[in-house]
Amino acid sequence: MISKEQDVEIHALQAQGWSISAISRHGGLDRKTVRAYLSGEREPGKHNASGLRSSNLDAFVLYLNERFRSDPQIWSTVLYDEITNADYRHSYSSFTRELRKQNWGIKLSGSGEFL
Repeated sequence: MISKEQDVEIHALQAQGWSISAISRHGGLDRKTVRAYLSGEREPGKHNASGLRSSNLDAFVLYLNERFRSDPQIWSTVLYDEITNADYRHSYSSFTRELRKQNWGIKLSGSGEFL
């Protein structure tokens, strides 16, 4: 999310002929962020439509909730193996990072550490 002032500045720079890459370097923003604000896809001062970022686990939330209900002590590696067989295409570290965000309280394989 950027401020209204940043939005005005990136539009002014674009009007002056600056490239998206130059604007992103100047403002310390990602090119995709600059592009989204210039296209009107996002509005300054507002979060994404849902107010939350989407997760790479969105397609698996119902399944994961059911697995946690049936086995609260399930290991993250077991879940990872199960959802990779169901077309999850991200790394194990991405998977555990998203699990931590969900705060389900499962154990990391072999570490004894809870997510």
